[in-house]
Amino acid sequence: MSPRLRPGFTILELFLTIGIFSILLTITISISFNAIARMNLRSSETALIQLIRRAQTQSQQNVKGKQWGLHVDSAGNQILLFSGDTYTTQNGIGATFAVNENIDFSGTLYNKMIAAPAKGLVFKRFSGDPVEPRFSGTIIMNMFGGERSVTVNGRGVVER
Repeated sequence: MSPRLRPGFTILELFLTIGIFSILLTITISISFNAIARMNLRSSETALIQLIRRAQTQSQQNVKGKQWGLHVDSAGNQILLFSGDTYTTQNGIGATFAVNENIDFSGTLYNKMIAAPAKGLVFKRFSGDPVEPRFSGTIIMNMFGGERSVTVNGRGVVER
């Protein structure tokens, strides 16, 4: 039998197949990674909005006779709902949400919330307005090039 008629693959065909497979695998992994990052950002944004609204609602309803607030702990990778006048003098944690460790927080409202003595975003009892009127602004979350932002106005109204 002549060498030209032998069945099988040449080394060139094998390398070409492996190369194409590698490129497709790289593209698939990249797309999946970006989708997971977007999902993490969206879930963190939703949790942040829900906890801000919950803090405001619990303050309006005078739950436990206390003011309620929110604090973003980027070092501990969590968002905390607390009762009390400030985060540093809080009376207890009402709820927590763990955020992905790769999410970076920034923005005008975030900077005000973490400034010493780490007051957090606290709402007045009954009215639900922020205790400090200057506590309006934006919290920006970044992760691998994706960005989500949450804006809170001077009355405590949340916008995406």
